[in-house]
Amino acid sequence: MRVAVLIPTYNRPREVRRAVESALKNGVEVEVLVGDDGSDPPVRLDIPGAKVVRFNHTGNPSIVRNRLAKMTDAPFIAFLDDDDEFTPGKLDAQVEYLLKEEAQAVFSNVVVVDARTGETLGLAYAPSERPLKDRILFPFSRDGIVLQVGALLIRRDTFLEVGGFNERLTLLEDWELSVRLVMKGLLRFQDLPGLIHYQNRRDSLRALQSERVVTLYETLMNVVSSHLSSDLLKRVKAHFYGALSYRLGRTKRRKVSLYYAIKSLRYGGSVMALKGAVRSLLP
Repeated sequence: MRVAVLIPTYNRPREVRRAVESALKNGVEVEVLVGDDGSDPPVRLDIPGAKVVRFNHTGNPSIVRNRLAKMTDAPFIAFLDDDDEFTPGKLDAQVEYLLKEEAQAVFSNVVVVDARTGETLGLAYAPSERPLKDRILFPFSRDGIVLQVGALLIRRDTFLEVGGFNERLTLLEDWELSVRLVMKGLLRFQDLPGLIHYQNRRDSLRALQSERVVTLYETLMNVVSSHLSSDLLKRVKAHFYGALSYRLGRTKRRKVSLYYAIKSLRYGGSVMALKGAVRSLLP
């Protein structure tokens, strides 16, 4: 069963080579499509099984992934950030799972590594008795799940039917896709360490967008509002605005932190909203 691995990249020639090589360490038939988002110089790979597709620069991985997904006819597709890597056999195990369970999409656990030090920090997703839907809808809770895109394997037809990645989003677009999938009952979790994720990179898209985080969160909430009932949306907004308040409080943006703490409390509140309010009020 063929798997297409879709990798957007921009100006990371060494890292993308590592990512491609990790994708090919599987027994299933794999084709790797690297979407070069206008790198300078252009990406050049001489690796059998990997093809580079050149795009004009967008700065939006969702656009690149969606375009690549339409260029393959592989029945399964996986995604990989150019600075992460698969563990050997990750795709084999996930294809076997989807076939055995007759499931549409599955994601693995994630080994988190500090990109600055090389230290392994542990697994991203802890064991939990909570329903998967609750863990995904409230990702900043103690056992919540922020889906890492490289952990996911999905049937291509299903990916296209749900609309792919939302191209309005450049932050938490993988989480938003997981919300659509889990609300339709299409997403499963397989607790194996399938992805190595390198966090705390200074040149990551998330780090570069840190000053726009308020706008990006507001856009995210607007997008998610179409997937959830009004009562559930209030709870999700309380959770996210509380998390935003806490994050802003850590960066000393106190007035904005207090504003989002109050906004979270208006929707029902969260522990993080209270912590954000305290942070914003302390000298």
